[in-house]
Amino acid sequence: MAAIEEAIVEAEIAEVVAKVEELVAPVDPKAPFACTLDLSAPEAELDFEFCFCEENVLIVKSLTGKGAADSWNSTCPEGLKIAALDRVVSVNGKPVESSKDMVAVIKKGARFELILKHPVLSEINVKKNGKSMGLKMIYTSTSKGLVVKSVLETGLMKEWNDAAPAETKLSKSDRIIKVNSKDGGAQLLLEELKSAEEIKMVVAKWA
Repeated sequence: MAAIEEAIVEAEIAEVVAKVEELVAPVDPKAPFACTLDLSAPEAELDFEFCFCEENVLIVKSLTGKGAADSWNSTCPEGLKIAALDRVVSVNGKPVESSKDMVAVIKKGARFELILKHPVLSEINVKKNGKSMGLKMIYTSTSKGLVVKSVLETGLMKEWNDAAPAETKLSKSDRIIKVNSKDGGAQLLLEELKSAEEIKMVVAKWA
């Protein structure tokens, strides 16, 4: 009998150790991750906002707290917490093709699974020397950063891309989230890009 009880205790300890190891295991910051949110309860709230700059790209703009995402974040490892600038890859197994349609699905109030990706941040430093940035960008008055629509064939960003390693090249759908000391709304970033001679940009990527 004692041997059986000892075996049970050892099994329980092994289970606890396995769970702890899972919680502290390093998470690949570039890998997609799954989270399950429950909005089915009457008091449940969707406690984050989205950015809709691109039709087929859905980005978490900000978290307000005290809702479904906050509940998820309180129970999961650090690398699997939902955060601002996370990109929604799919909802209930369906890839994001229309950002507004996906939000409509989420807001219906149900238990659903999101696949998300954290952004990978890189830094770009350039001096204008009379040249243009050579960028087409997408933004709204309330968007989180400036979305790169395209890099033109002439300009500073084309020169940067020609010389930069692959991981720091500026590409379509990358998002400029900070310019020099400015990290506010899109209009503030745009004004800094236009007026400053030396540019230090922080760029978010999800590729």
